Amino acid sequence: MDLVVIGAGASGMMAAITAAKAGLSVTLIERKDSCGKKLALTGNGSCNVSNRNMSEACYTTSPEDAAFVPRMLNRLPSSFPEKELTSMGIYLHEKRDGYLYPLTDSAKDTIMCFERSLKACGVDVKYNTSVTSLTKTEDGYRLETERGAYTAKRVILAMGGKSYPKTGSDGAGYTLCKKLKFSMAKTYPALTAVLCDTEFPLERLAGLRQTSKAELYRNDQRIASEVGEVQFTDYGLSGIPIFQLSTTIGRAFAEGDYKQTILSEFSVCLDLFPAFTETELCEKILENFKAFSASFDSLRGLYHTKLIDMFSGYATCKDPQKADFAKELAKASKHLLFPVRGLKEYDFCQVTGGGVRVSEINDDFEAKRYPGLYVTGELLDVTGRCGGYNLHFAFASGYLAAQDVIRKGNGND
Repeated sequence: MDLVVIGAGASGMMAAITAAKAGLSVTLIERKDSCGKKLALTGNGSCNVSNRNMSEACYTTSPEDAAFVPRMLNRLPSSFPEKELTSMGIYLHEKRDGYLYPLTDSAKDTIMCFERSLKACGVDVKYNTSVTSLTKTEDGYRLETERGAYTAKRVILAMGGKSYPKTGSDGAGYTLCKKLKFSMAKTYPALTAVLCDTEFPLERLAGLRQTSKAELYRNDQRIASEVGEVQFTDYGLSGIPIFQLSTTIGRAFAEGDYKQTILSEFSVCLDLFPAFTETELCEKILENFKAFSASFDSLRGLYHTKLIDMFSGYATCKDPQKADFAKELAKASKHLLFPVRGLKEYDFCQVTGGGVRVSEINDDFEAKRYPGLYVTGELLDVTGRCGGYNLHFAFASGYLAAQDVIRKGNGND
Protein backbone atom coordinates (compact mmCIF):
# COMPACT_ATOMS: atom_id res chain seq x y z
CA MET A 1 0.00 0.00 0.00
CA ASP A 2 1.32 3.45 -0.91
CA LEU A 3 -0.27 5.51 1.87
CA VAL A 4 -2.24 5.18 5.08
CA VAL A 5 -3.93 8.31 6.41
CA ILE A 6 -4.98 8.21 10.07
CA GLY A 7 -7.97 10.43 10.78
CA ALA A 8 -10.91 11.26 8.48
CA GLY A 9 -11.24 14.91 9.41
CA ALA A 10 -10.67 17.87 7.11
CA SER A 11 -6.91 17.35 6.81
CA GLY A 12 -7.07 13.57 6.47
CA MET A 13 -9.82 13.55 3.85
CA MET A 14 -8.03 16.22 1.79
CA ALA A 15 -4.79 14.24 1.94
CA ALA A 16 -6.43 10.92 1.04
CA ILE A 17 -8.36 12.35 -1.93
CA THR A 18 -5.35 14.28 -3.26
CA ALA A 19 -3.11 11.20 -3.17
CA ALA A 20 -5.74 8.83 -4.56
CA LYS A 21 -6.48 11.16 -7.49
CA ALA A 22 -2.83 10.77 -8.47
CA GLY A 23 -3.26 7.00 -8.67
CA LEU A 24 -1.77 5.98 -5.32
CA SER A 25 -3.33 3.20 -3.27
CA VAL A 26 -4.71 4.86 -0.13
CA THR A 27 -6.32 3.59 3.07
CA LEU A 28 -8.03 6.07 5.39
CA ILE A 29 -8.42 4.92 9.00
CA GLU A 30 -11.11 6.56 11.16
CA ARG A 31 -11.90 5.69 14.77
CA LYS A 32 -15.53 6.87 14.55
CA ASP A 33 -18.35 5.48 12.41
CA SER A 34 -18.28 8.26 9.79
CA CYS A 35 -16.08 10.99 8.32
CA GLY A 36 -15.88 14.62 9.33
CA LYS A 37 -17.50 14.45 12.76
CA LYS A 38 -15.84 17.67 13.88
CA LEU A 39 -16.19 19.30 10.48
CA ALA A 40 -19.95 19.01 10.94
CA LEU A 41 -19.77 21.51 13.82
CA THR A 42 -17.81 24.26 12.09
CA GLY A 43 -19.44 27.59 11.43
CA ASN A 44 -22.42 26.54 13.59
CA GLY A 45 -23.14 23.87 11.01
CA SER A 46 -22.59 26.19 8.03
CA CYS A 47 -18.95 25.12 7.56
CA ASN A 48 -16.69 28.19 7.27
CA VAL A 49 -14.02 26.47 5.15
CA SER A 50 -11.57 29.31 4.47
CA ASN A 51 -11.07 33.06 4.19
CA ARG A 52 -10.02 35.27 1.31
CA ASN A 53 -8.04 37.51 3.68
CA MET A 54 -5.21 35.08 4.29
CA SER A 55 -1.95 36.14 5.98
CA GLU A 56 0.62 34.89 8.47
CA ALA A 57 -0.83 37.31 11.05
CA CYS A 58 -3.91 35.07 11.21
CA TYR A 59 -1.91 32.26 12.84
CA THR A 60 0.02 31.76 16.03
CA THR A 61 2.73 29.23 16.90
CA SER A 62 5.84 29.15 19.06
CA PRO A 63 7.94 32.28 18.44
CA GLU A 64 10.95 30.27 17.30
CA ASP A 65 8.78 28.62 14.60
CA ALA A 66 7.15 31.82 13.32
CA ALA A 67 8.68 31.57 9.83
CA PHE A 68 6.91 28.28 9.07
CA VAL A 69 3.41 29.63 8.36
CA PRO A 70 4.44 32.31 5.82
CA ARG A 71 6.51 29.71 3.97
CA MET A 72 3.48 27.41 3.86
CA LEU A 73 1.14 30.14 2.60
CA ASN A 74 3.63 31.18 -0.08
CA ARG A 75 3.65 27.64 -1.46
CA LEU A 76 -0.10 27.56 -2.00
CA PRO A 77 -1.78 28.99 -5.11
CA SER A 78 -4.23 31.83 -4.56
CA SER A 79 -7.02 29.51 -5.70
CA PHE A 80 -6.43 27.12 -2.78
CA PRO A 81 -8.59 25.50 -1.44
CA GLU A 82 -11.44 26.67 -3.68
CA LYS A 83 -10.12 24.76 -6.70
CA GLU A 84 -9.77 21.50 -4.77
CA LEU A 85 -13.18 21.82 -3.13
CA THR A 86 -14.87 22.70 -6.42
CA SER A 87 -13.44 19.52 -7.95
CA MET A 88 -15.41 17.66 -5.25
CA GLY A 89 -18.61 19.52 -6.14
CA ILE A 90 -18.31 21.95 -3.20
CA TYR A 91 -18.92 25.47 -4.49
CA LEU A 92 -18.09 28.43 -2.27
CA HIS A 93 -19.46 31.89 -1.65
CA GLU A 94 -18.27 34.80 0.46
CA LYS A 95 -20.52 35.96 3.27
CA ARG A 96 -18.65 38.76 5.06
CA ASP A 97 -15.12 39.94 5.73
CA GLY A 98 -13.72 37.30 3.37
CA TYR A 99 -15.38 34.36 5.17
CA LEU A 100 -15.88 31.51 2.66
CA TYR A 101 -18.74 29.02 3.04
CA PRO A 102 -20.18 26.25 0.88
CA LEU A 103 -22.92 27.50 -1.40
CA THR A 104 -25.42 25.35 0.51
CA ASP A 105 -24.23 26.71 3.90
CA SER A 106 -24.35 23.12 5.08
CA ALA A 107 -21.52 21.24 6.78
CA LYS A 108 -23.52 18.04 6.32
CA ASP A 109 -23.66 18.51 2.54
CA THR A 110 -19.93 19.31 2.51
CA ILE A 111 -19.07 16.09 4.32
CA MET A 112 -21.24 14.09 1.93
CA CYS A 113 -19.30 15.60 -0.99
CA PHE A 114 -16.02 14.56 0.64
CA GLU A 115 -17.35 11.04 1.18
CA ARG A 116 -18.50 10.90 -2.43
CA SER A 117 -15.00 11.91 -3.60
CA LEU A 118 -13.33 9.36 -1.33
CA LYS A 119 -15.44 6.66 -2.94
CA ALA A 120 -14.90 7.95 -6.48
CA CYS A 121 -11.12 8.01 -5.99
CA GLY A 122 -11.04 4.49 -4.63
CA VAL A 123 -9.91 5.33 -1.11
CA ASP A 124 -10.40 2.35 1.22
CA VAL A 125 -12.01 3.83 4.35
CA LYS A 126 -11.83 1.80 7.57
CA TYR A 127 -14.34 3.04 10.16
CA ASN A 128 -14.51 2.22 13.89
CA THR A 129 -10.78 1.53 13.83
CA SER A 130 -8.27 2.98 16.30
CA VAL A 131 -4.53 2.90 15.76
CA THR A 132 -2.76 1.67 18.89
CA SER A 133 0.86 1.71 17.71
CA LEU A 134 3.01 2.86 14.83
CA THR A 135 6.49 1.48 14.12
CA LYS A 136 9.10 2.13 11.44
CA THR A 137 9.95 -0.83 9.22
CA GLU A 138 12.63 -1.37 6.62
CA ASP A 139 10.42 -0.23 3.76
CA GLY A 140 7.77 1.90 5.48
CA TYR A 141 5.53 1.67 8.54
CA ARG A 142 3.44 -0.87 10.38
CA LEU A 143 0.25 0.18 12.14
CA GLU A 144 -1.46 -1.91 14.78
CA THR A 145 -5.18 -1.55 15.37
CA GLU A 146 -7.74 -3.56 17.35
CA ARG A 147 -8.98 -4.79 13.94
CA GLY A 148 -5.62 -5.93 12.63
CA ALA A 149 -2.35 -4.58 11.27
CA TYR A 150 -1.63 -2.41 8.23
CA THR A 151 1.60 -1.70 6.40
CA ALA A 152 2.34 1.21 4.10
CA LYS A 153 5.25 2.95 2.48
CA ARG A 154 4.09 6.26 3.94
CA VAL A 155 1.74 7.44 6.69
CA ILE A 156 -0.01 10.77 7.35
CA LEU A 157 -1.06 11.51 10.93
CA ALA A 158 -4.20 13.67 10.76
CA MET A 159 -5.80 12.71 14.07
CA GLY A 160 -6.91 16.12 15.31
CA GLY A 161 -6.45 17.67 18.75
CA LYS A 162 -8.49 17.58 21.96
CA SER A 163 -11.37 19.91 21.20
CA TYR A 164 -14.87 18.42 21.02
CA PRO A 165 -13.62 14.99 22.18
CA LYS A 166 -17.01 13.36 21.44
CA THR A 167 -16.22 13.76 17.74
CA GLY A 168 -13.18 11.52 18.14
CA SER A 169 -10.49 14.16 18.62
CA ASP A 170 -9.71 13.28 22.23
CA GLY A 171 -5.92 13.67 22.18
CA ALA A 172 -5.09 10.16 20.98
CA GLY A 173 -2.93 11.67 18.25
CA TYR A 174 -0.80 13.47 20.83
CA THR A 175 -0.33 10.19 22.72
CA LEU A 176 0.91 8.51 19.54
CA CYS A 177 3.26 11.43 18.78
CA LYS A 178 4.68 11.34 22.30
CA LYS A 179 5.50 7.65 21.83
CA LEU A 180 7.45 8.69 18.74
CA LYS A 181 9.39 11.16 20.94
CA PHE A 182 8.23 14.26 19.06
CA SER A 183 8.93 17.55 20.80
CA MET A 184 5.55 18.90 21.96
CA ALA A 185 4.30 22.35 22.92
CA LYS A 186 1.93 22.08 25.86
CA THR A 187 -1.68 21.99 24.68
CA TYR A 188 -4.40 24.42 25.75
CA PRO A 189 -8.00 25.27 24.81
CA ALA A 190 -8.09 27.95 22.07
CA LEU A 191 -10.92 29.89 20.42
CA THR A 192 -13.09 29.46 23.46
CA ALA A 193 -15.11 31.41 26.00
CA VAL A 194 -13.48 33.20 28.94
CA LEU A 195 -14.49 32.63 32.54
CA CYS A 196 -14.62 35.88 34.51
CA ASP A 197 -15.00 37.25 38.02
CA THR A 198 -16.85 40.55 38.39
CA GLU A 199 -18.15 42.80 41.15
CA PHE A 200 -21.66 42.46 39.72
CA PRO A 201 -23.65 39.23 39.18
CA LEU A 202 -22.95 37.97 35.66
CA GLU A 203 -26.44 36.50 35.44
CA ARG A 204 -27.77 40.05 35.08
CA LEU A 205 -26.11 40.21 31.65
CA ALA A 206 -26.53 36.58 30.55
CA GLY A 207 -27.97 36.36 27.04
CA LEU A 208 -26.99 39.89 26.04
CA ARG A 209 -25.17 40.34 22.73
CA GLN A 210 -23.50 43.71 22.16
CA THR A 211 -21.07 44.95 19.53
CA SER A 212 -18.09 45.95 21.63
CA LYS A 213 -14.38 46.56 21.57
CA ALA A 214 -12.68 43.92 23.72
CA GLU A 215 -9.18 44.70 24.97
CA LEU A 216 -7.01 42.10 26.66
CA TYR A 217 -4.74 43.32 29.46
CA ARG A 218 -1.92 41.50 31.19
CA ASN A 219 -0.61 43.16 34.33
CA ASP A 220 -2.27 46.44 33.25
CA GLN A 221 -0.60 46.35 29.81
CA ARG A 222 -2.86 46.09 26.77
CA ILE A 223 -1.65 43.23 24.59
CA ALA A 224 -4.52 42.60 22.15
CA SER A 225 -7.77 44.13 20.93
CA GLU A 226 -10.77 42.87 18.95
CA VAL A 227 -14.07 44.39 17.83
CA GLY A 228 -17.28 42.47 17.22
CA GLU A 229 -20.33 40.98 18.85
CA VAL A 230 -19.58 39.96 22.43
CA GLN A 231 -21.90 37.47 24.09
CA PHE A 232 -22.46 37.71 27.84
CA THR A 233 -23.01 34.54 29.85
CA ASP A 234 -23.55 33.61 33.48
CA TYR A 235 -19.90 32.50 33.64
CA GLY A 236 -18.19 35.28 31.66
CA LEU A 237 -17.74 36.29 28.04
CA SER A 238 -18.09 34.58 24.67
CA GLY A 239 -18.41 35.51 20.99
CA ILE A 240 -15.83 35.81 18.21
CA PRO A 241 -13.86 38.77 19.69
CA ILE A 242 -13.47 36.84 22.95
CA PHE A 243 -12.53 33.64 21.10
CA GLN A 244 -9.77 35.54 19.31
CA LEU A 245 -8.37 36.82 22.61
CA SER A 246 -8.61 33.42 24.29
CA THR A 247 -5.75 31.98 22.22
CA THR A 248 -3.36 34.56 23.67
CA ILE A 249 -4.59 33.76 27.17
CA GLY A 250 -4.41 30.00 26.56
CA ARG A 251 -0.81 30.06 25.36
CA ALA A 252 0.19 32.05 28.46
CA PHE A 253 -1.74 29.60 30.66
CA ALA A 254 0.09 26.67 29.07
CA GLU A 255 3.47 28.32 29.53
CA GLY A 256 2.57 29.15 33.13
CA ASP A 257 1.26 25.68 33.93
CA TYR A 258 -2.31 27.02 34.25
CA LYS A 259 -1.74 28.36 37.76
CA GLN A 260 -3.75 31.00 39.54
CA THR A 261 -0.75 33.33 39.55
CA ILE A 262 -0.97 33.41 35.75
CA LEU A 263 -4.75 33.67 35.65
CA SER A 264 -4.80 36.73 37.87
CA GLU A 265 -2.58 38.63 35.46
CA PHE A 266 -5.30 38.88 32.79
CA SER A 267 -8.42 40.96 32.41
CA VAL A 268 -10.75 41.87 29.56
CA CYS A 269 -11.88 45.48 29.28
CA LEU A 270 -15.01 46.09 27.22
CA ASP A 271 -15.93 49.26 25.42
CA LEU A 272 -19.67 48.76 25.00
CA PHE A 273 -19.98 51.72 22.60
CA PRO A 274 -16.94 51.65 20.28
CA ALA A 275 -18.71 53.91 17.75
CA PHE A 276 -18.70 56.80 20.25
CA THR A 277 -16.00 58.55 22.20
CA GLU A 278 -16.56 58.84 25.92
CA THR A 279 -17.52 62.51 25.49
CA GLU A 280 -19.97 61.69 22.68
CA LEU A 281 -21.59 58.96 24.75
CA CYS A 282 -21.91 61.31 27.71
CA GLU A 283 -23.61 63.87 25.47
CA LYS A 284 -26.09 61.29 24.19
CA ILE A 285 -26.94 60.25 27.75
CA LEU A 286 -27.56 63.90 28.63
CA GLU A 287 -29.69 64.35 25.48
CA ASN A 288 -31.90 61.46 26.60
CA PHE A 289 -32.16 62.94 30.10
CA LYS A 290 -33.21 66.26 28.60
CA ALA A 291 -35.72 64.76 26.16
CA PHE A 292 -37.27 62.47 28.74
CA SER A 293 -37.10 62.32 32.51
CA ALA A 294 -33.66 62.22 34.10
CA SER A 295 -34.06 58.59 35.15
CA PHE A 296 -32.73 55.16 34.22
CA ASP A 297 -35.82 54.64 32.05
CA SER A 298 -34.64 57.45 29.75
CA LEU A 299 -31.62 55.29 28.78
CA ARG A 300 -33.79 52.76 26.93
CA GLY A 301 -33.01 52.72 23.24
CA LEU A 302 -29.43 53.74 23.92
CA TYR A 303 -28.74 51.00 26.48
CA HIS A 304 -30.05 47.45 26.46
CA THR A 305 -32.43 46.70 29.33
CA LYS A 306 -29.94 44.25 30.84
CA LEU A 307 -27.26 46.94 30.91
CA ILE A 308 -29.66 49.40 32.53
CA ASP A 309 -30.51 46.86 35.21
CA MET A 310 -26.84 46.14 35.83
CA PHE A 311 -25.69 49.77 35.96
CA SER A 312 -28.64 50.87 38.06
CA GLY A 313 -27.69 48.34 40.70
CA TYR A 314 -23.95 48.85 40.69
CA ALA A 315 -23.25 52.44 39.65
CA THR A 316 -21.39 54.44 42.31
CA CYS A 317 -23.53 57.46 41.57
CA LYS A 318 -27.09 56.13 41.41
CA ASP A 319 -28.97 59.38 41.06
CA PRO A 320 -29.54 60.43 37.43
CA GLN A 321 -30.51 63.87 38.73
CA LYS A 322 -26.89 64.56 39.68
CA ALA A 323 -24.73 66.23 37.04
CA ASP A 324 -21.85 63.79 37.29
CA PHE A 325 -24.03 60.73 36.70
CA ALA A 326 -23.85 60.89 32.88
CA LYS A 327 -20.08 61.31 32.96
CA GLU A 328 -19.62 58.35 35.31
CA LEU A 329 -21.97 56.14 33.31
CA ALA A 330 -20.21 56.95 30.04
CA LYS A 331 -16.82 56.16 31.56
CA ALA A 332 -18.05 52.86 33.03
CA SER A 333 -19.63 51.89 29.70
CA LYS A 334 -16.36 52.47 27.87
CA HIS A 335 -14.23 50.66 30.48
CA LEU A 336 -16.18 47.67 31.81
CA LEU A 337 -13.65 45.34 33.44
CA PHE A 338 -13.83 41.52 33.54
CA PRO A 339 -10.98 39.86 35.50
CA VAL A 340 -10.13 36.48 33.95
CA ARG A 341 -10.27 33.32 36.07
CA GLY A 342 -10.05 30.67 33.37
CA LEU A 343 -11.10 29.36 29.97
CA LYS A 344 -13.85 27.02 28.84
CA GLU A 345 -12.19 23.65 28.38
CA TYR A 346 -11.78 21.19 25.50
CA ASP A 347 -15.40 20.07 25.32
CA PHE A 348 -16.30 23.65 24.35
CA CYS A 349 -13.28 25.15 22.54
CA GLN A 350 -13.12 25.22 18.74
CA VAL A 351 -9.49 24.13 18.41
CA THR A 352 -6.52 22.95 20.46
CA GLY A 353 -3.51 25.19 20.84
CA GLY A 354 -0.05 23.66 21.17
CA GLY A 355 0.87 20.21 19.92
CA VAL A 356 3.75 18.85 17.83
CA ARG A 357 6.28 21.61 17.31
CA VAL A 358 6.69 22.51 13.64
CA SER A 359 10.46 22.29 14.11
CA GLU A 360 9.86 18.52 14.01
CA ILE A 361 8.70 18.64 10.37
CA ASN A 362 9.96 20.04 7.09
CA ASP A 363 7.99 22.30 4.76
CA ASP A 364 6.26 19.25 3.25
CA PHE A 365 4.98 18.29 6.73
CA GLU A 366 7.26 15.25 6.75
CA ALA A 367 8.84 14.36 10.09
CA LYS A 368 12.55 15.13 9.96
CA ARG A 369 13.45 12.04 12.00
CA TYR A 370 10.93 9.71 10.34
CA PRO A 371 11.12 9.75 6.52
CA GLY A 372 7.74 8.90 5.05
CA LEU A 373 5.78 9.97 8.14
CA TYR A 374 3.78 13.21 7.98
CA VAL A 375 2.01 15.27 10.65
CA THR A 376 -0.84 17.59 9.65
CA GLY A 377 -3.73 19.69 10.89
CA GLU A 378 -4.57 20.31 14.53
CA LEU A 379 -1.89 17.90 15.75
CA LEU A 380 0.63 20.65 15.00
CA ASP A 381 1.38 23.72 17.09
CA VAL A 382 -0.33 26.10 14.67
CA THR A 383 -3.54 27.87 15.68
CA GLY A 384 -5.58 30.14 13.43
CA ARG A 385 -8.07 32.87 14.18
CA CYS A 386 -11.82 32.43 13.86
CA GLY A 387 -12.98 32.86 10.30
CA GLY A 388 -12.04 29.68 8.43
CA TYR A 389 -8.30 29.86 9.13
CA ASN A 390 -8.02 26.59 11.02
CA LEU A 391 -9.88 24.64 8.34
CA HIS A 392 -7.70 26.33 5.73
CA PHE A 393 -4.61 25.12 7.57
CA ALA A 394 -6.07 21.62 7.90
CA PHE A 395 -6.78 21.45 4.18
CA ALA A 396 -3.41 23.01 3.26
CA SER A 397 -1.32 20.72 5.45
CA GLY A 398 -3.12 17.61 4.18
CA TYR A 399 -2.78 18.77 0.59
CA LEU A 400 0.93 19.64 0.80
CA ALA A 401 1.74 16.39 2.60
CA ALA A 402 -0.10 14.39 -0.06
CA GLN A 403 1.69 16.27 -2.85
CA ASP A 404 5.02 15.23 -1.34
CA VAL A 405 3.83 11.63 -1.06
CA ILE A 406 2.85 11.77 -4.73
CA ARG A 407 6.27 13.12 -5.77
CA LYS A 408 8.10 10.44 -3.85
CA GLY A 409 5.69 7.75 -4.97
CA ASN A 410 6.50 8.66 -8.56
CA GLY A 411 10.21 8.45 -7.88
CA ASN A 412 10.78 12.21 -7.79
CA ASP A 413 12.54 12.36 -4.40
